[in-house]
Amino acid sequence: MQAAYEQALDYAENRKVFGQPISEYQLIRAKLGRIAVLTQAGRQFSYAVATLMAKGAGQMEASMVKAYVCKAAEWVTRRGDADSWGHGLRRGVSSQPTVSSMPACLSIFERRRRNPLPQGDRPPTRRRTKLI
Repeated sequence: MQAAYEQALDYAENRKVFGQPISEYQLIRAKLGRIAVLTQAGRQFSYAVATLMAKGAGQMEASMVKAYVCKAAEWVTRRGDADSWGHGLRRGVSSQPTVSSMPACLSIFERRRRNPLPQGDRPPTRRRTKLI
């Protein structure tokens, strides 16, 4: 999340629109602020759970912090990449993979954990018919 924030902030400070950096626009500042808050909240939550775990407790809280931080990281990295307005599609910009590839990995891993059974072993689902 920190890398996504730094990448989005760097882009916002360097991208100029109408003669000023986009980081001076209120909407961009609000988005960057939300990213910073989620990043810090995840960090503090993790520290609190680590303290509990050092005392031999906090098993449930560890699962909660993992779920929270994964969702927050997915949102932050997607938001940070969206704030760059597809900068990888413009000419002259490096097409190197960014931190935005991380949320896709988190989502895929999460879906696999929700559906641990192979496709053939899943119970049948009821199909819904589309009403016209």
